Amino acid sequence: MIYELNRLTEYSDQEIFTEIKRVAYLTKEKPLSTSTFKKHAKVGITTVRRRYGSFKEGLIKAGLDQRYINSQNRRITKEDVVEDLKKVSHIIGKTSFSEKEYQENGKFSKHVFHRHCGSFNKIMFEINFTVPLTSKRYTDEERFENLLAVWTYYGRQPFLKEMNKEPSTIGSKAYTNRWSSWGKSLKAFIEEVNKDNDSQIQEILQTNELETGNIKRSTKADSIRENRSIPLGLRWDILTRDKYFCVNCGRTPKLHNVVLEVDHIIPWSKGGRTVRDNLQTLCNLCNRGKSNKMY
Repeated sequence: MIYELNRLTEYSDQEIFTEIKRVAYLTKEKPLSTSTFKKHAKVGITTVRRRYGSFKEGLIKAGLDQRYINSQNRRITKEDVVEDLKKVSHIIGKTSFSEKEYQENGKFSKHVFHRHCGSFNKIMFEINFTVPLTSKRYTDEERFENLLAVWTYYGRQPFLKEMNKEPSTIGSKAYTNRWSSWGKSLKAFIEEVNKDNDSQIQEILQTNELETGNIKRSTKADSIRENRSIPLGLRWDILTRDKYFCVNCGRTPKLHNVVLEVDHIIPWSKGGRTVRDNLQTLCNLCNRGKSNKMY
């Protein structure tokens, strides 16, 4: 086992500078705060202040990049973060970049984003910047579900570029790589929801034709009507019918920061069936408030 001292007992200027740089590059906090330095450094903060007059002056003499030094000497605000994001965007020449790319060019640490903005992705979304989505393998079902969520958010057919920012969780390349173009991706989605709805209609028609006396053949349509989960095509049908807003309060996802859900008017737990006439669009707030009530 290797042991190390928590504090250097004897030190030269060079040792202090080396320790300041070590902590800065280890934590990657920009600007480097006194609390972070106290937590990680083997040199006391008081030592730095006594030797160089102030902590800030110590950072300057150590030769740290300006990003690590809080030159304004005041509390960081959300506006400071937004300004620096725009500055980084200008430096790298694009408005779509990852948190890693920002850290290589910006001056604030990831802790600053969580403290002042909620998250890096959230503030990027607020200022109409985008974050490249990580590539992975998706199923067609996952692609369609994500597309429905984005379509519902905007209340219209989304543009390709809108698949690269919230609320989308799957990037545009996952669609164009799968179907060769955005137009073909949309066509595949429409074919899927139509197939869902057409199969339900056909099954219901076949069921009616096959009824003889008290004997009725069980079909796929029966399982859909008796199942609590609502298929993609049926959800699409209800959301489109209700024009992508909550039928109870009128809220929409984009304007009111809610999530739209397809709900059973007569609750499934009380015998309500999964059929078009018993389904409605509610926002998550109204749906939670409704619980097992009927409205």
